[in-house]
Amino acid sequence: MTTQDKKPSYRGTKSLKHALDIVTRPVFLKRGFAENRIITDWNQIVGDSIGACSVPRKLTFERDKKSGGTLYVEVSNSGFSAQMVYLEPMILEKIACYFGYKAVSRLKILQNPQNQIQQQYKPQKKKVMSKENIAQLENSLAGIDDEELKESLRKLGQGILSE
Repeated sequence: MTTQDKKPSYRGTKSLKHALDIVTRPVFLKRGFAENRIITDWNQIVGDSIGACSVPRKLTFERDKKSGGTLYVEVSNSGFSAQMVYLEPMILEKIACYFGYKAVSRLKILQNPQNQIQQQYKPQKKKVMSKENIAQLENSLAGIDDEELKESLRKLGQGILSE
């Protein structure tokens, strides 16, 4: 059997994240984000408290370098801007730990006077089910014998019926 006779093999489906990376990569590259994960995983990198009040806007590098860049971060108000100056070494360390190399060596803080960041990235309040919805859900699940399926459907129902 020659190499020409071999049929191409497919190794299953690709994840949605992989497909989105292909689509969004040109947009992120235009804004200087060679590592688009710095945007998509910002809250994981810096934590929810910092991530709720800040957004990475642009990443620049010196010519022909892919490390030691300057990250432009937009913050929601001047008070938090001052705090970000003091948090800079910790944030840079967190970014380096996340990527495994010193991708960013400097932060530039940009203030957003409209407070749009806090409105965009507010943590969502926990949803609560009413007693009527709980009873209705339990009645719907009463005829199901498989406990694993029953628990999965219960979680799905809680997500749908929560207020």
